Amino acid sequence: MATELDRFISEYVTALMRRAGYRKSGHTFHKVLGNDDRAFVQLRNYPRGEAGSCILEVGVICEPIWDLENYFAASPFPTMHRDPMNLTAVGTVSWSWQIPPPERLDIGRWVGSWAYADVAGGRATRGQQIGQVLRDKVLPLLEALLDRDVLLEVGDAETLPNGVWTPPHFEVSFQRRAALLADRGPSTELDQILQHAERHRDQLAGLMAVNEQLLQWAPERLRNGRVWRARMTAAATKPSQA
Repeated sequence: MATELDRFISEYVTALMRRAGYRKSGHTFHKVLGNDDRAFVQLRNYPRGEAGSCILEVGVICEPIWDLENYFAASPFPTMHRDPMNLTAVGTVSWSWQIPPPERLDIGRWVGSWAYADVAGGRATRGQQIGQVLRDKVLPLLEALLDRDVLLEVGDAETLPNGVWTPPHFEVSFQRRAALLADRGPSTELDQILQHAERHRDQLAGLMAVNEQLLQWAPERLRNGRVWRARMTAAATKPSQA
């Protein structure tokens, strides 16, 4: 049975997202590239039930960054894990934001649900607003984040190039830059980043684990390609111990 949120998404969101190349699954829209990078747009009831409001969350998974940041994790490489970048798993999303409605977005308040209950025409207004935010801000943002050349162009800046709307707390850290570079193979810049990580290996407590992870992951990535895939293959072909 269709819920109020189902009807709202069907009327104001689905066609726009499908034109942009996204596939729908429940209340979530996915776009997956051939390199396993993927973007998502998700609407979920807030609060739960037939409340007439929803949370809009968007994000991107960049495969080499995911591969690096899950290198020391205990569980992302089980023998039979068909989707190693499942959005429901912890530590999967490279960047994600909850997008508030325009009256909060315009004043920089990054909280708030989208109330769409049909009160004094509010439903139609909210539908038009969410379509405009997706079209003008969210979809260009996600397309930029799916372009690894753009991510490498960011450098130390906290804004995306070409006037793409950039939400707060966006950055491409040197570790994430290293992940992008390692996916392309050996390079002088990658060597410099790894040397920097080595020099600071024990200096900053907050970075020790991050640098250690990068220093172990990068050589393995350069040798074997996608670490998660190599580990899954090895686990699947390992003889069982009866």
